[in-house]
Amino acid sequence: MGSAKLRAIAFVIFCILMIGGWFVYPHAPLSNTIGLTKPPTPTPTPYYHNVALLGYGGGSHEGGALTDSMIIAHIDDRAQQISLVSVPRDIWIPLPLGKNGAPVSQKINAAYAYGLDDTTYPQKKSEYQYKNGGGGALAKYALSQVIGEPIDHVVAVSFQTFTSLVDQLGGISITRDRPFVDEWYPIDGKEKELCDHKEEEIKDLVATLSGRLLEQEFPCRYEKLELSAGTQNLDGASALKYARSRKSDTEGGDFYRSQHQKQVLEAIKSKALSINSFPSLVRVATSISQYIDTDFALTDTPGLLKEYLRKKDYTIESVALTLENVLDEGRGPQGQYILAPQYDDTKWSIVHEYLQERYAGLTEASSTAKLRKKYAPTATPTHKVGEDSTNSKSKNQSKE
Repeated sequence: MGSAKLRAIAFVIFCILMIGGWFVYPHAPLSNTIGLTKPPTPTPTPYYHNVALLGYGGGSHEGGALTDSMIIAHIDDRAQQISLVSVPRDIWIPLPLGKNGAPVSQKINAAYAYGLDDTTYPQKKSEYQYKNGGGGALAKYALSQVIGEPIDHVVAVSFQTFTSLVDQLGGISITRDRPFVDEWYPIDGKEKELCDHKEEEIKDLVATLSGRLLEQEFPCRYEKLELSAGTQNLDGASALKYARSRKSDTEGGDFYRSQHQKQVLEAIKSKALSINSFPSLVRVATSISQYIDTDFALTDTPGLLKEYLRKKDYTIESVALTLENVLDEGRGPQGQYILAPQYDDTKWSIVHEYLQERYAGLTEASSTAKLRKKYAPTATPTHKVGEDSTNSKSKNQSKE
């Protein structure tokens, strides 16, 4: 079987089985050995696994490899539950990019990009070099620091891959109980449009305004994204916009975006499973396989996919890391907007504990209140975000 088809099957298994709740690793039972001496206790097989799904813009423009969409699927075989953890792109974290692994702080969405780029930090370790799969390896390293657990596998797809998948499935159905409007969805390629402003005017605006107020001065850079209440079919471009939107007045921010992403991913799963012809499903995957970067090592046949498709759904939960629970906002050394953990700048302890509480079934409100009660007496939620002594290069950093 060709490598393209294997990569395609890997992607289909990941999207359908992980998102749909069927990504269950087979576990061999442990057996005891009888002898004169007691054998060492074998390491227990983990009952959970973490798989990272990364989405990047692609193309030849600057920043095309920044992973502005990052979801970690925490798959708990014992509880038969999948927690989709949305990781904000603006998290500020040290990456082993210097000589002998010396840390260099960057936004987390740049980790994958720096793993593909061997020119900006040529002295980085060999495992983070492009020829050795450095993109996925460096992204896994960064994400593991945030969640406090290893990332077992990673799948990186361009937004072109996503839109192509949805289009080849014939679109997906989204049902909403109320209308959705985002007046300020950014238009690709118009990030630097002047919108009738002169260069000197723009300098004054940037110096005096920020955030939404600054955006409103450049309406030509944005479009209105709107969905009606009820069930409607979305093509690939519309589904991508809905999944990425985070500036709606009523459903803005990372929490609602994680809800939208969950809704879209479940819709993809449902549509894929509605395809009665298995060869058709493989053809869809094969056509987009050239855009997939993954460390999955599948050696089985398409029959494996059929077996997985018969497995029972797991429960799916969405978890977002936000300012309302465990993150603080600040400015980096070049003035860029960044996020870091509350109370503890370096160990990420509060984030690790928060995720464990959520995996165990606690609500966001209960988990947040419990951790603030623990951390607040011994620390303050303020921190000197971005005051880093390392040389932070900005080639692959997002502009916000």
